[in-house]
Amino acid sequence: FSRASKRQRPSIGLRELMAVYGNMKRGRMRRFSVRTLFAFVSSLVLFLCASTLFFEVCEAAPKAKGKARSRRKMGAVDKDYHLRREKCSKTVEDMPECKGNDVKRENCVLKCVSPECYEELYGSDPLEEGELDTTRGRLFRNCVKQEVRRMMEEDASAKGNKDEI
Repeated sequence: FSRASKRQRPSIGLRELMAVYGNMKRGRMRRFSVRTLFAFVSSLVLFLCASTLFFEVCEAAPKAKGKARSRRKMGAVDKDYHLRREKCSKTVEDMPECKGNDVKRENCVLKCVSPECYEELYGSDPLEEGELDTTRGRLFRNCVKQEVRRMMEEDASAKGNKDEI
């Protein structure tokens, strides 16, 4: 490789550099004009406002975890369970033995929703302060849902028998 083939940058002399530095130091040269600086700051503010608005809109949009989950509607059994729970939550508020802390209240709500399922799952070992038992909670919901299904089937068969008569 020869040095002649390389492009050489034009060199600025020390005197010229010192003159530019001196002018900048004395305020004779500005790096940016006021108009340019204003345009930059206003663009930055506009960008920040637009990005904030964009992220707020994105967070507000519903997020689907899957096609089936986003399209799935709550079935009659699930609705019945949630209605029972709501009704029991309101009923339990007036009961003195259920006042005090959230654990007592939750035990009372569970007993009200289904005494049979409560006895089966929590009878010998009720919820305690600070306990979070998701497994028994799931089993309880499934037990109540089975109970609701049995009741719905009985109602349907009773209506079927009435229609035949």
